Amino acid sequence: MMHKQQMWVTLLEEWCKTRSGLTLPFLVGASAIHASRDSAPTTARQIIEYIKQSQETDRYFRIQECGATGFPVVGIVQSKGETGYKVFLDEKWGDTEDDQMMRYLSASEAAIQSGYVSRVPDYPDFSWGDFTAEELRFIDRVYAQQ
Repeated sequence: MMHKQQMWVTLLEEWCKTRSGLTLPFLVGASAIHASRDSAPTTARQIIEYIKQSQETDRYFRIQECGATGFPVVGIVQSKGETGYKVFLDEKWGDTEDDQMMRYLSASEAAIQSGYVSRVPDYPDFSWGDFTAEELRFIDRVYAQQ
């Protein structure tokens, strides 16, 4: 039986063709939109654990701060031979990669619990909000291709 790729990975692959990445709240929110009775929405913790354990061929995850949103994003770099993940965050997120991942997870879970899924880009206070119409069209298009 062929294993179906996680939808959030498919979203990242499509988004990262032209952009640096998506936030954990975005990925969790997109998962919740299309969760069915057979599958619960993916959690931020599940995504982090998947990334930390991932050694898939030709897939390299990176976590870095996004200048447009002022918050870290998860991205996928298509590379030959390099797998796993790398964290590119500064010391405000922690001293080690594990500390940084856990702070990122905690900040993401706080946004998700408040009902926020999308970071308003280029806004002075980097507000959180709901998906924009453009983001919803992107999510629907990717899910329709699945």
